[in-house]
Formats: sequence, C-alpha cells, structure tokens
Amino acid sequence: MWVLMRTACALLLALSASWAAQGPQGADVFQNKCASCHRPGSGTRAPLPNVLRQMSRDAILRALESGAMRAEGALLSASERAAVAEYLAAAPSPPGANPGSVSGACTAHPVVPANDPGWNGWSVDASNSRFQPASVGGLDRDAVPKLKLKWAFGFAGAWSTFGQPTVFAGRVFVGSEDGTVYSLDARSGCIYWTYKAPSTVKTAIALAADGHTVYFG
Repeated sequence: MWVLMRTACALLLALSASWAAQGPQGADVFQNKCASCHRPGSGTRAPLPNVLRQMSRDAILRALESGAMRAEGALLSASERAAVAEYLAAAPSPPGANPGSVSGACTAHPVVPANDPGWNGWSVDASNSRFQPASVGGLDRDAVPKLKLKWAFGFAGAWSTFGQPTVFAGRVFVGSEDGTVYSLDARSGCIYWTYKAPSTVKTAIALAADGHTVYFG
C-alpha cells in the first residue's frame, strides 16, 4: 500500500514538474491579465484580440517590453510576456536581421535635385512652423488632387511608425517601431542602408548639415 502511495506521489510530482517546465500558457495569461482591457466596450481603446493577431510575435513582445504596453508588461514575468506574444501572434516575424539585404537595395548613388527643398527633422525651420511655401516645395493646393502614388514601402516586422519621414539630399530617412532606421531613395524607395537601434524609434530623423550624421530618439 505504501509503495503504491509513494509511486502515485512520485508520479504527481513528475507531472507537476513537467507542467512547470512547460511554462505559462499564453491563453491563460491573456485571459487573466489582459482580456479585461482588450475586449469590446472596455473603454480603454485597447486593440481587440483580432487586431493583435495581425501582429508578429516580436512586435507584440516589443510593445510589452519597450513600447506602448511596457507598464503593463512590467507586471508580467519574462516567460509570461513570451507566452502571451506567442499565443496572439499571427505568424513568426519575417526573417533577416538586416531588412536592406532582403530586397529593394539601391544599386546606384542618389540623385540630388538641383533645388532640393528637403524636410530635415520635425520642421523646415527653427521656429517649427511645419509649413513649406510653394516656392520652395514646388507644390500648391491646386496640385494636390493630381498627385499619384509613385512608390510604397513596407516595414518588415513592424506594426507602426511614429516619427515623420525626413527628406534630405535626395533621400528619405525614417525610423520604425522595431528600431530600424532606413535611408531610402526619394525617387524610387530603394534602400541605401539600414541601422538597427535597440528600441523603437519615436522621433523624426534629424541630419547634420554635412549629411553624414543622423540624430534620433
């Protein structure tokens, strides 16, 4: 009898250890600690689960660790954050640490317009007027309805961007949610180079006058 009881106890302990080794279940973590806000009518404006499931695992994890949900993510353990990200993610993040090596790399040097209006940082002047006259930009309100899409650019592995693009010397500089800074050709959208910062880029890129140094945060 005692042998059977000891065997049963040993089996239960082994199963408990196995369950513990598996770590927290993402569905349980989400239901117990996240679902109250991520539901219709919660009043929090938090995205619903069907929206979250369009994000990659890495994007969800970034939001919990260094993004908009970092305060809530701090209340979870590292294993709980990983579990809920795995549970919600639509698919693994796109492969490739260097997005510029995936596709769309530029094969020639940029063509700098003779009268490059530019838009360096948050504004075109020190007073942050955020206005560029037609004489400089070459565009007025009558021309706006005639504009057509010339190229589009997708941010691999990122859900959103925060800072506005910077235009400088024939290039477009922009940061992404996953910390990648891109230098793109303004005419075609091809990629000149990328730089991977350790966290989300939230500001517009500002360049020094020589065009060789960039600042962002």
